[in-house]
Amino acid sequence: MADLWDLILGIVRGVAIIVAALWVGGYLRGLAHAWLEWRVDPTWRGILAQCVRFLPLVLVMQTVLEGVGIPSTSYIAGVSAAGLAIALSLRDSLSNAASGAILLTTTPFRVGDVVTLAGVHGTVKRVGFLTTEVETDDARLVTLTNDRVFSGNIERHGLDDRVRVEMPLRLPAAVLDEALLARLRDAAGPGGLVTVTEIDTVAGARVLVKRWCAPPDAAATREALAVAVAQVALIATEEA
Repeated sequence: MADLWDLILGIVRGVAIIVAALWVGGYLRGLAHAWLEWRVDPTWRGILAQCVRFLPLVLVMQTVLEGVGIPSTSYIAGVSAAGLAIALSLRDSLSNAASGAILLTTTPFRVGDVVTLAGVHGTVKRVGFLTTEVETDDARLVTLTNDRVFSGNIERHGLDDRVRVEMPLRLPAAVLDEALLARLRDAAGPGGLVTVTEIDTVAGARVLVKRWCAPPDAAATREALAVAVAQVALIATEEA
């Protein structure tokens, strides 16, 4: 009976220690996040703060387990066996973690950069060990696994504090002339560019209208460019 009460008291004591460790970890996480705000890149800030949060829990685990009568050699062996089983069953997740570690150490992009990752264009909101979150121009939050990001092309825009907005346009080949190209250049605005990428007598001509702007203005600029290009295209088809 005494052994049973010792076990119950050990469990209660262990639960109390774990709760206290989680509370302390949350408090330390807030302090770490505030201290790192002006000292560490935002890409690393959240990860380091999370590590600080769980540090107290890791430090007290041995005390908790020994309090309920589990010797350190036993749980080390158990953790090793469980780790091997988890590694075999979570190979895809480990691949994501490895890709995330490479992305975090090589930093091809950072939080706040305007990028195109695996065909998704937008602003990087978070980079973790398993996933990367990108907010698109139409206010969608897309979560990409890091192995998908790492295996595809990584395009980082706005290296000179500008991003390029592109608007493709398909027109009949018969209406494509210098006057139409001049109107499209006017629609592109100062510094804009108009490129004819394809001419086909059946499918028509494919034109790409480009305009540069500051990253925060990308969505509004794309909308304005689409309206301007559509008006020029409508006039061209009516004249034809």
